[in-house]
Amino acid sequence: MMGLSTIGGKVVVTPESALGLTAVLNCHSNLSRDISSLPVNLYKKTDKGSKVQGEHPVHYLIHTQPNSIMTAQTWYQLVVWNICKYGNSFHIIDRNQGDNRPIGLWPIKEADIKKIVLTPENRLVYETVFGNYYGDDILHFKLLSDDGITGRSFISYQMDQMGLGLSSQKYGLEFYEKGAHYDVVISAPGKLSNEAKNNIKQSVDQTRKNENVNGNLKKTVVLEEGMRIERLSYSPAEAEFILTQKFTAKRIAGLYRMPLEMIGDLEDSNNSINENTSLNYVKYGLLPWLRAIEQELEMKLLRSNERSRFFIKMNVNALLRGDIATRFESYAKMLDRGVYNIDEVREWEDMDHVEGGDQRFVQANNVMPLQSMDAYSKAMIEGKVKSTTINSKKNGKGSNI
Repeated sequence: MMGLSTIGGKVVVTPESALGLTAVLNCHSNLSRDISSLPVNLYKKTDKGSKVQGEHPVHYLIHTQPNSIMTAQTWYQLVVWNICKYGNSFHIIDRNQGDNRPIGLWPIKEADIKKIVLTPENRLVYETVFGNYYGDDILHFKLLSDDGITGRSFISYQMDQMGLGLSSQKYGLEFYEKGAHYDVVISAPGKLSNEAKNNIKQSVDQTRKNENVNGNLKKTVVLEEGMRIERLSYSPAEAEFILTQKFTAKRIAGLYRMPLEMIGDLEDSNNSINENTSLNYVKYGLLPWLRAIEQELEMKLLRSNERSRFFIKMNVNALLRGDIATRFESYAKMLDRGVYNIDEVREWEDMDHVEGGDQRFVQANNVMPLQSMDAYSKAMIEGKVKSTTINSKKNGKGSNI
């Protein structure tokens, strides 16, 4: 591989060079793209459940546009990419001078952080090329940490393993570029002299060298005394190289909790990503990332008196929706149990509301509005109801269900 440096014959692994491994690049790109595609909302806890707070100034930053040059999707993709690559992602919080509300989230590079200092008052100070900032004004997303202050990437912990992968790729490139490619073998029943070996080798090499020159597709070579010439599917060195690549890819995928199918390794799969694979990826691969991002946003962007009433949520439902048959089967079950109403389902399918769509229904002998269930149950107990017809009032009007 071009651009790789070595010390003592070993490939030096850096955040940039590690991306030369296809498995690392796939893991980083999958995580950053998948997480950045999720809807992010600010919610408020109420007696009737959680409600999206679209008018809150923080909601616009995390949902739509964190700064004047980035969309939310671009910003989250950068957040996750830097976490993967460096173990840290830093962003200056620009605040309104009047009420100190955040009005912008501006990314800064890892190299722009000079150092992070913990003061005697247990406050973090970030010394940057742009000036010094208290920790309250810096969003600092971390992957792994040895001290709770600075993060470390998987790359930093796995340099030897990734160095093996990069070395094998470097070897593979040189292997093919320099022509060290043995794809035929000549076998003889007895022992040959060195002169005989050289003569046979030169004859075969010359014949194969001219195979496709000037339209001569084939040449003939004469082998004597029971010798055979065979073409190898892989040379021993090639086979070892391929196995090394597979081993490295699986180790890296396991490190990031990434299904092998999602990094292009379909050898042990049915060439598809099934529902169970997606579920495990979200549950074990993405949720820890999402919760870490949510908590950092809540701690730095919300006021202390808001944190018990407001929360930020990255919605993974979009990644778990499945095919249309699976979705509608799930909707039907949740509608029958009164968990969803029709308008909520229509919103998930990007459809507008309908009249009466805010009612919830449950199964009795037939479906009925959830608010009518109590009266229906009492009537059943008292023996007053012999059919599934019940009068439900809404807005002063009765309706038979």
